[in-house]
Amino acid sequence: TNAVAGQSGTIHIIQDSTGSRTLGYNTVWQLVSAAVPTLSTGASDVDILCYIARSATTIDAALLKNFDR
Repeated sequence: TNAVAGQSGTIHIIQDSTGSRTLGYNTVWQLVSAAVPTLSTGASDVDILCYIARSATTIDAALLKNFDR
């Protein structure tokens, strides 16, 4: 909420020791090719969600997967 045009950042998503957790996206998120990406599912897997707010109601994002922890 409260996105400001030009605001950007990264969100590190780390699976717990069980893995297979999922992530839901609000409709303001615009993802590459309009496809909802699936997180890496292994225990302790690390993904990074990069984003930039185009406006208060549109956030462009891409998920980078399988970083070493």
